[in-house]
Amino acid sequence: DDSGSPTGKSITISEIRVTAASPGDISYSNLSSLELLLGSGNDTVNVQSTSATTDIVSGGGSDTLNADDSADHNGSTVTLTPASLTGVTDNTIDYSGLTNLNVNLSSGKDVVNITGTSAATTITAGPGNDVFNLAGANGSSLAADLAAPITLNGSGGNNALNVDDSADPAANAVTTAPGTITGIGSTI
Repeated sequence: DDSGSPTGKSITISEIRVTAASPGDISYSNLSSLELLLGSGNDTVNVQSTSATTDIVSGGGSDTLNADDSADHNGSTVTLTPASLTGVTDNTIDYSGLTNLNVNLSSGKDVVNITGTSAATTITAGPGNDVFNLAGANGSSLAADLAAPITLNGSGGNNALNVDDSADPAANAVTTAPGTITGIGSTI
């Protein structure tokens, strides 16, 4: 619990440890959940892996979550919602109040299912043939669920982008340009 601290920190979460400059390393094992309460400073949380469902709660600063699966050579199926990320580590990462979310994926064929964003999000896939699917959750409008800009980097391979906003009853003026789609919620 760092919720009382106004100083920004860099925190790393691994399979067995939470590391920060202060108070230092915290080892953990046999947990079903891990909660990280951030302070009001601008914090950066780097998740390499986690052996427990992890909940990261912003304390009001401009906080960034970096989730890294780039060491994995197998493809992953990743799901991103406005409040959770699955498939990057063995357990779900829940989050709230973040400003930025950066996800680095494996070098294999990744399938990324995106139902919405709540933080400016960048997803960088490896050199595999990756698929990005964007659609609203549970029959809701994608336009309503994309609350922040999203950047998708295919990084080589033959990549595909599928966008489905068919659940939106409102007409949207959608504009496509090389590398950009606007008019469906936030910018893709």
